Amino acid sequence: MAARRAIVDSGSLELPLLLVRVLKELHLTPASFAGRLIEGSVWQDQAIRSTDGRVSIEAHLWLDGLRCAVRIGSAWFHHPAGVLHLWHVQLPATVLALRDVPAAAILADPLFDDERIQVRSLDCLNASDPDMGIGMRLQMPSEPVR
Repeated sequence: MAARRAIVDSGSLELPLLLVRVLKELHLTPASFAGRLIEGSVWQDQAIRSTDGRVSIEAHLWLDGLRCAVRIGSAWFHHPAGVLHLWHVQLPATVLALRDVPAAAILADPLFDDERIQVRSLDCLNASDPDMGIGMRLQMPSEPVR
């Protein structure tokens, strides 16, 4: 716990912008979220969830930084990998070919409506089974916890 507290107290903890936006939707501050991570991980049954079940956050503050999965509907954003898994979504080849476009151009969700969140590439999660869905590699800016 002391090591996690030191990471937060040093001001070196940065949260991906999508996580900051989800925290705002959940009426939580980044500082209160960081405080919860100092106490321990929030995984599975301890995940932070919206009352309507639309979003959830699972996270752990490791010695080298934050690891988290943010669920929005049936999509999962994985940090620090910077990948959004869109399960059971199929997109036309013209969309799959897109690179370096705002995520809002592809995803119709207000959480992605920020020009700084950019789609770097799109790929099938499993080329032999396109029904599995899409992996969307994102450029995701981060914000320091204050």
